[in-house]
Amino acid sequence: MEKQIRFMEEIEKRVPGNKNFTKVLADQLGLTSSSIRKKRKGITALSVRDLEKLSNYYEVPIDQFYNAESYRNRIDYLTIDISSTEGYREYLLKMRDKLLATSEAGSLWEICSDLPPPFPLYLYPEASAFLFYTDMIKKQRGGVVFEVFIEELKAAGVFKIYREIYDHYLNVDSKEVYSLQAFSYISDTLIRHADSKLFGAMETAFLILNQLQKLVLTLKDWITTGKKKRGKYALYLSEEMIGNNIILCQREQNKGVCITAVKGHGVKFINDQNFKEAMQDFMDGLRLMYSCMCSIGEVRRDKIFNDFFLLTEETRKKLNSKMNKPIIL
Repeated sequence: MEKQIRFMEEIEKRVPGNKNFTKVLADQLGLTSSSIRKKRKGITALSVRDLEKLSNYYEVPIDQFYNAESYRNRIDYLTIDISSTEGYREYLLKMRDKLLATSEAGSLWEICSDLPPPFPLYLYPEASAFLFYTDMIKKQRGGVVFEVFIEELKAAGVFKIYREIYDHYLNVDSKEVYSLQAFSYISDTLIRHADSKLFGAMETAFLILNQLQKLVLTLKDWITTGKKKRGKYALYLSEEMIGNNIILCQREQNKGVCITAVKGHGVKFINDQNFKEAMQDFMDGLRLMYSCMCSIGEVRRDKIFNDFFLLTEETRKKLNSKMNKPIIL
Protein backbone atom coordinates (compact mmCIF):
# COMPACT_ATOMS: atom_id res chain seq x y z
CA MET A 1 0.00 0.00 0.00
CA GLU A 2 3.04 2.28 -0.03
CA LYS A 3 2.08 3.66 -3.45
CA GLN A 4 -1.40 4.53 -2.23
CA ILE A 5 -0.01 6.26 0.87
CA ARG A 6 2.28 8.42 -1.29
CA PHE A 7 -0.63 9.17 -3.64
CA MET A 8 -2.86 10.24 -0.74
CA GLU A 9 -0.07 12.38 0.69
CA GLU A 10 0.14 14.25 -2.60
CA ILE A 11 -3.65 14.70 -2.69
CA GLU A 12 -3.52 16.08 0.85
CA LYS A 13 -1.04 18.74 -0.28
CA ARG A 14 -3.62 19.95 -2.82
CA VAL A 15 -6.43 20.34 -0.26
CA PRO A 16 -6.60 23.95 1.06
CA GLY A 17 -5.02 24.31 4.48
CA ASN A 18 -8.20 25.67 6.01
CA LYS A 19 -10.09 22.51 5.05
CA ASN A 20 -10.25 19.19 6.83
CA PHE A 21 -8.63 16.67 4.48
CA THR A 22 -10.58 13.66 5.78
CA LYS A 23 -13.95 15.42 5.58
CA VAL A 24 -13.26 16.90 2.12
CA LEU A 25 -12.40 13.51 0.62
CA ALA A 26 -15.25 11.78 2.43
CA ASP A 27 -17.69 14.23 0.83
CA GLN A 28 -16.10 13.93 -2.59
CA LEU A 29 -16.04 10.14 -2.65
CA GLY A 30 -19.25 9.54 -0.71
CA LEU A 31 -17.40 7.59 1.99
CA THR A 32 -17.17 7.84 5.76
CA SER A 33 -14.36 9.74 7.47
CA SER A 34 -13.26 6.45 9.03
CA SER A 35 -12.93 4.89 5.57
CA ILE A 36 -10.82 7.81 4.32
CA ARG A 37 -8.50 7.53 7.32
CA LYS A 38 -7.97 3.82 6.61
CA LYS A 39 -7.17 4.55 2.97
CA ARG A 40 -4.83 7.36 4.01
CA LYS A 41 -2.91 4.87 6.19
CA GLY A 42 -2.94 2.18 3.50
CA ILE A 43 -5.12 -0.20 5.54
CA THR A 44 -7.76 -0.45 2.79
CA ALA A 45 -7.42 0.17 -0.94
CA LEU A 46 -8.87 2.95 -3.06
CA SER A 47 -11.13 1.69 -5.83
CA VAL A 48 -10.18 2.38 -9.44
CA ARG A 49 -13.11 4.79 -9.69
CA ASP A 50 -11.93 6.72 -6.62
CA LEU A 51 -8.35 6.81 -7.90
CA GLU A 52 -9.50 8.30 -11.22
CA LYS A 53 -11.80 10.77 -9.51
CA LEU A 54 -9.09 12.09 -7.19
CA SER A 55 -6.48 12.09 -9.95
CA ASN A 56 -8.68 14.15 -12.28
CA TYR A 57 -9.93 16.57 -9.63
CA TYR A 58 -6.55 17.33 -8.04
CA GLU A 59 -4.49 16.85 -11.22
CA VAL A 60 -2.24 14.26 -9.65
CA PRO A 61 -1.12 11.67 -12.24
CA ILE A 62 -1.82 8.11 -11.11
CA ASP A 63 1.25 6.91 -13.00
CA GLN A 64 3.46 9.14 -10.87
CA PHE A 65 2.91 6.75 -7.95
CA TYR A 66 1.56 3.51 -9.42
CA ASN A 67 3.70 3.31 -12.56
CA ALA A 68 6.74 5.44 -11.85
CA GLU A 69 8.70 4.25 -14.88
CA SER A 70 5.87 5.23 -17.22
CA TYR A 71 5.57 8.59 -15.48
CA ARG A 72 9.27 9.31 -15.88
CA ASN A 73 9.01 8.48 -19.57
CA ARG A 74 5.99 10.71 -20.25
CA ILE A 75 8.30 13.39 -21.68
CA ASP A 76 11.37 12.46 -23.69
CA TYR A 77 13.50 15.41 -24.83
CA LEU A 78 15.69 14.66 -27.81
CA THR A 79 18.37 17.13 -28.81
CA ILE A 80 19.66 17.27 -32.36
CA ASP A 81 23.38 17.72 -32.87
CA ILE A 82 23.36 19.90 -35.97
CA SER A 83 27.12 19.60 -36.39
CA SER A 84 26.88 15.84 -36.77
CA THR A 85 25.44 13.78 -39.61
CA GLU A 86 25.21 10.84 -37.23
CA GLY A 87 23.33 13.00 -34.71
CA TYR A 88 20.73 13.87 -37.34
CA ARG A 89 20.43 10.21 -38.30
CA GLU A 90 19.83 9.19 -34.68
CA TYR A 91 17.13 11.85 -34.36
CA LEU A 92 15.37 10.59 -37.49
CA LEU A 93 15.54 6.98 -36.32
CA LYS A 94 13.85 7.90 -33.05
CA MET A 95 11.27 9.99 -34.90
CA ARG A 96 10.61 7.04 -37.22
CA ASP A 97 10.11 4.62 -34.34
CA LYS A 98 7.69 6.98 -32.55
CA LEU A 99 5.69 7.58 -35.72
CA LEU A 100 5.57 3.96 -36.82
CA ALA A 101 4.23 2.97 -33.41
CA THR A 102 1.06 4.89 -34.30
CA SER A 103 0.87 4.03 -37.99
CA GLU A 104 -1.50 1.08 -37.72
CA ALA A 105 -5.05 1.07 -39.05
CA GLY A 106 -7.26 3.63 -37.36
CA SER A 107 -4.46 6.01 -36.47
CA LEU A 108 -4.62 9.74 -37.11
CA TRP A 109 -1.76 12.20 -37.46
CA GLU A 110 -2.62 15.85 -36.79
CA ILE A 111 -0.03 18.43 -37.74
CA CYS A 112 0.31 22.19 -37.47
CA SER A 113 3.38 24.14 -38.53
CA ASP A 114 4.91 27.33 -39.86
CA LEU A 115 7.40 25.19 -41.80
CA PRO A 116 6.78 23.29 -45.06
CA PRO A 117 4.82 20.01 -44.73
CA PRO A 118 7.47 17.71 -43.23
CA PHE A 119 6.30 14.26 -44.30
CA PRO A 120 5.36 14.99 -47.94
CA LEU A 121 8.74 16.71 -48.23
CA TYR A 122 10.53 13.49 -47.24
CA LEU A 123 9.94 12.25 -50.78
CA TYR A 124 12.39 14.96 -51.87
CA PRO A 125 15.60 14.45 -49.87
CA GLU A 126 17.46 17.55 -51.07
CA ALA A 127 14.60 19.88 -50.09
CA SER A 128 14.15 18.10 -46.74
CA ALA A 129 17.85 18.23 -45.96
CA PHE A 130 17.94 21.92 -46.90
CA LEU A 131 15.57 22.73 -44.02
CA PHE A 132 17.99 21.11 -41.60
CA TYR A 133 21.00 22.68 -43.30
CA THR A 134 19.66 26.22 -42.81
CA ASP A 135 19.78 25.59 -39.07
CA MET A 136 23.41 24.62 -39.47
CA ILE A 137 24.00 27.98 -41.17
CA LYS A 138 22.46 29.79 -38.19
CA LYS A 139 24.79 27.90 -35.87
CA GLN A 140 27.68 28.63 -38.23
CA ARG A 141 28.99 25.20 -39.00
CA GLY A 142 31.66 26.63 -41.20
CA GLY A 143 33.19 25.29 -44.37
CA VAL A 144 30.51 22.76 -45.29
CA VAL A 145 29.05 23.01 -48.78
CA PHE A 146 25.47 21.79 -49.11
CA GLU A 147 26.25 19.15 -51.74
CA VAL A 148 28.93 17.67 -49.46
CA PHE A 149 26.41 17.54 -46.63
CA ILE A 150 23.95 15.77 -48.95
CA GLU A 151 26.52 13.08 -49.70
CA GLU A 152 27.18 12.64 -45.96
CA LEU A 153 23.47 12.13 -45.29
CA LYS A 154 23.09 9.72 -48.18
CA ALA A 155 26.05 7.64 -47.04
CA ALA A 156 24.63 7.53 -43.50
CA GLY A 157 21.32 6.11 -44.75
CA VAL A 158 19.30 9.23 -43.87
CA PHE A 159 17.45 9.27 -47.19
CA LYS A 160 16.29 5.69 -46.63
CA ILE A 161 14.80 6.77 -43.29
CA TYR A 162 13.09 9.69 -45.03
CA ARG A 163 11.46 7.26 -47.44
CA GLU A 164 10.46 4.80 -44.75
CA ILE A 165 8.63 7.53 -42.81
CA TYR A 166 7.05 8.84 -46.02
CA ASP A 167 5.74 5.42 -47.05
CA HIS A 168 4.05 4.95 -43.66
CA TYR A 169 2.67 8.49 -43.75
CA LEU A 170 0.89 7.69 -47.02
CA ASN A 171 -1.15 5.00 -45.28
CA VAL A 172 -2.37 6.90 -42.22
CA ASP A 173 -5.11 9.51 -42.04
CA SER A 174 -3.87 13.05 -41.48
CA LYS A 175 -5.36 16.48 -40.80
CA GLU A 176 -2.81 19.23 -41.35
CA VAL A 177 -2.75 22.99 -40.72
CA TYR A 178 -0.01 25.21 -42.15
CA SER A 179 0.45 28.94 -42.26
CA LEU A 180 0.71 30.47 -45.72
CA GLN A 181 4.27 31.45 -44.82
CA ALA A 182 5.18 27.76 -44.57
CA PHE A 183 5.07 27.48 -48.35
CA SER A 184 7.45 30.39 -48.91
CA TYR A 185 9.97 29.42 -46.21
CA ILE A 186 12.38 27.47 -48.42
CA SER A 187 12.08 29.88 -51.36
CA ASP A 188 12.82 32.86 -49.13
CA THR A 189 15.80 31.06 -47.61
CA LEU A 190 17.23 30.22 -51.01
CA ILE A 191 17.11 33.85 -52.07
CA ARG A 192 18.53 35.04 -48.77
CA HIS A 193 21.62 32.86 -49.13
CA ALA A 194 22.05 33.01 -52.89
CA ASP A 195 25.08 35.30 -52.64
CA SER A 196 26.82 33.12 -50.07
CA LYS A 197 28.90 30.02 -50.71
CA LEU A 198 25.95 27.86 -49.76
CA PHE A 199 25.98 25.64 -52.84
CA GLY A 200 28.79 24.15 -54.82
CA ALA A 201 26.59 24.58 -57.90
CA MET A 202 23.46 26.70 -58.27
CA GLU A 203 21.82 23.82 -60.14
CA THR A 204 21.16 22.37 -56.68
CA ALA A 205 19.02 25.38 -55.74
CA PHE A 206 16.98 24.91 -58.91
CA LEU A 207 16.58 21.21 -58.11
CA ILE A 208 15.10 22.17 -54.74
CA LEU A 209 12.71 24.59 -56.45
CA ASN A 210 11.59 21.81 -58.79
CA GLN A 211 10.96 19.57 -55.81
CA LEU A 212 8.84 22.28 -54.16
CA GLN A 213 6.71 22.56 -57.28
CA LYS A 214 6.21 18.79 -57.34
CA LEU A 215 5.23 18.94 -53.66
CA VAL A 216 2.57 21.57 -54.39
CA LEU A 217 1.11 19.49 -57.23
CA THR A 218 1.05 16.41 -55.01
CA LEU A 219 -0.79 18.23 -52.21
CA LYS A 220 -3.30 19.59 -54.69
CA ASP A 221 -3.95 16.07 -55.95
CA TRP A 222 -4.41 14.72 -52.42
CA ILE A 223 -6.90 17.47 -51.60
CA THR A 224 -8.90 16.79 -54.77
CA THR A 225 -9.22 13.08 -54.00
CA GLY A 226 -9.27 13.41 -50.20
CA LYS A 227 -6.63 10.74 -49.80
CA LYS A 228 -2.95 9.95 -50.21
CA LYS A 229 -2.47 6.22 -50.71
CA ARG A 230 -4.63 4.39 -48.19
CA GLY A 231 -4.66 7.32 -45.78
CA LYS A 232 -7.23 10.12 -45.86
CA TYR A 233 -5.96 13.68 -46.23
CA ALA A 234 -7.26 17.09 -45.17
CA LEU A 235 -5.37 20.39 -45.45
CA TYR A 236 -6.14 23.74 -43.78
CA LEU A 237 -4.27 27.00 -44.40
CA SER A 238 -3.83 29.68 -41.76
CA GLU A 239 -3.47 33.29 -42.85
CA GLU A 240 -1.58 34.03 -39.63
CA MET A 241 1.59 32.47 -38.25
CA ILE A 242 0.66 29.51 -36.05
CA GLY A 243 3.62 29.85 -33.71
CA ASN A 244 3.80 26.11 -33.07
CA ASN A 245 5.22 23.07 -34.82
CA ILE A 246 3.29 20.10 -33.47
CA ILE A 247 2.64 16.55 -34.60
CA LEU A 248 -0.08 14.75 -32.64
CA CYS A 249 -0.23 11.04 -33.45
CA GLN A 250 -3.06 9.03 -31.97
CA ARG A 251 -4.69 5.67 -32.43
CA GLU A 252 -7.56 3.96 -30.66
CA GLN A 253 -8.18 4.87 -27.00
CA ASN A 254 -5.98 7.97 -27.31
CA LYS A 255 -2.76 5.98 -27.39
CA GLY A 256 0.07 7.72 -29.15
CA VAL A 257 2.47 10.60 -28.78
CA CYS A 258 2.61 14.36 -29.20
CA ILE A 259 5.79 15.62 -30.85
CA THR A 260 6.62 19.29 -30.35
CA ALA A 261 9.55 21.34 -31.56
CA VAL A 262 11.76 22.93 -28.93
CA LYS A 263 13.19 26.35 -29.65
CA GLY A 264 16.76 25.72 -30.65
CA HIS A 265 17.43 22.24 -31.91
CA GLY A 266 15.41 19.40 -30.50
CA VAL A 267 11.98 17.91 -30.01
CA LYS A 268 9.87 16.63 -27.15
CA PHE A 269 8.07 13.30 -27.38
CA ILE A 270 5.21 13.74 -24.90
CA ASN A 271 3.10 10.79 -23.73
CA ASP A 272 1.24 12.67 -20.97
CA GLN A 273 -2.48 12.28 -21.61
CA ASN A 274 -3.46 15.66 -20.17
CA PHE A 275 -1.00 17.41 -22.46
CA LYS A 276 -2.21 15.45 -25.49
CA GLU A 277 -5.80 16.39 -24.72
CA ALA A 278 -4.81 20.05 -24.48
CA MET A 279 -3.05 19.83 -27.84
CA GLN A 280 -6.10 18.11 -29.28
CA ASP A 281 -8.22 21.09 -28.24
CA PHE A 282 -5.65 23.45 -29.76
CA MET A 283 -5.70 21.57 -33.06
CA ASP A 284 -9.50 21.45 -33.12
CA GLY A 285 -9.60 25.21 -32.53
CA LEU A 286 -7.21 25.87 -35.41
CA ARG A 287 -9.28 23.86 -37.85
CA LEU A 288 -12.48 25.61 -36.79
CA MET A 289 -10.92 28.94 -37.76
CA TYR A 290 -10.18 27.93 -41.35
CA SER A 291 -11.89 26.03 -44.14
CA CYS A 292 -10.58 22.73 -45.36
CA MET A 293 -9.03 23.13 -48.82
CA CYS A 294 -11.27 20.32 -50.03
CA SER A 295 -14.41 22.41 -49.39
CA ILE A 296 -13.57 25.90 -50.68
CA GLY A 297 -14.36 25.30 -54.35
CA GLU A 298 -12.19 24.28 -57.26
CA VAL A 299 -11.60 27.79 -58.68
CA ARG A 300 -10.40 29.25 -55.40
CA ARG A 301 -8.34 26.17 -54.63
CA ASP A 302 -6.66 26.33 -58.04
CA LYS A 303 -5.74 29.97 -57.48
CA ILE A 304 -4.14 29.24 -54.10
CA PHE A 305 -2.02 26.43 -55.46
CA ASN A 306 -1.15 28.32 -58.62
CA ASP A 307 0.13 31.12 -56.37
CA PHE A 308 2.31 28.63 -54.50
CA PHE A 309 3.61 27.31 -57.81
CA LEU A 310 4.32 30.79 -59.19
CA LEU A 311 6.17 31.69 -56.01
CA THR A 312 8.85 29.19 -56.90
CA GLU A 313 9.02 30.61 -60.44
CA GLU A 314 9.60 34.07 -59.02
CA THR A 315 12.34 32.61 -56.85
CA ARG A 316 13.88 31.00 -59.93
CA LYS A 317 13.96 34.37 -61.70
CA LYS A 318 15.59 36.06 -58.72
CA LEU A 319 18.23 33.36 -58.46
CA ASN A 320 18.96 33.64 -62.18
CA SER A 321 19.26 37.39 -61.79
CA LYS A 322 21.77 36.98 -58.98
CA MET A 323 23.76 34.45 -61.00
CA ASN A 324 23.91 36.76 -64.01
CA LYS A 325 24.75 39.89 -62.01
CA PRO A 326 27.95 41.44 -63.44
CA ILE A 327 31.03 41.31 -61.27
CA ILE A 328 32.23 44.76 -60.20
CA LEU A 329 36.02 45.00 -60.20
